[in-house]
Amino acid sequence: MLNQRHSPMDISYIRHELEALARFLDLAYMPQTAKAVRDIQPAAVVSPPDEKSFSPVLDAYREEVLDSLNILGEPDLQHHKALLEGMDSLLVRMASKPQQSFSFLSDKRALLEAIGESHGNTRELYRSFASVHSSNKQVYLNLCLMYLILCEGVFTNLATILLGLYSIGNGTSLATPQRTARLSKTLQTLDQIGLGAFSAGYSRHVRNAIAHGHFKYDSRSREMRFRDFTFHDSVTLVFDEVWPFEKFAWHYAKLDDVYWLVSTYLQVHFLSLLAH
Repeated sequence: MLNQRHSPMDISYIRHELEALARFLDLAYMPQTAKAVRDIQPAAVVSPPDEKSFSPVLDAYREEVLDSLNILGEPDLQHHKALLEGMDSLLVRMASKPQQSFSFLSDKRALLEAIGESHGNTRELYRSFASVHSSNKQVYLNLCLMYLILCEGVFTNLATILLGLYSIGNGTSLATPQRTARLSKTLQTLDQIGLGAFSAGYSRHVRNAIAHGHFKYDSRSREMRFRDFTFHDSVTLVFDEVWPFEKFAWHYAKLDDVYWLVSTYLQVHFLSLLAH
């Protein structure tokens, strides 16, 4: 997201970042927002662009986010609206401390790139079974792997970014999740700071069942049984549910939406910070 080889005030650098954002928005199926980004390039870049020049971008972005379809090809207005409101609350905090927010996002470039790579892997898996005739079992198993990648490579890392920005804006020292920390702690923290919409598709027990191999497909019912155990003094079954494909796909779509909305939102406002 940030090319550190250029000075932030270098015109070619800003032009490069604007085009990179436009290409990302193309991939996110936000053509009007991408067009608004490209429209500010030749003239407004010279200044460089100010807050006013980003108004058409933000207006187009908000409209397209609310009307966008999820990976299942379905609208999800309420979830998208809740995600947008959560990001708006972060923006207010970011705007109060632009330099700290800009530095934080710059320092997190490697992590942001890793998030994009993780999500890219889920799309490669999706194409691998969408392009050939696959059985219901194969599709469900592939989606399980994709869900695990979203939980580990996207959800946890995005939470690090969100909690970091929240702590900057609030002037608090909020612990960000580590690889070794339980994801349930991340879920609880997001909920406490008013960002519960980001974890709408996350199920700790289903994540554990997939990660530990405790899931089994029933060919007759076309459903997946997920089981989660605790291993302390004794082995205890703490979760045992059978999910139809539609229920699991609903959870997956929620997490997938989080990636697209949060990533595009952060990039749009990163460029706005950069212009200032």
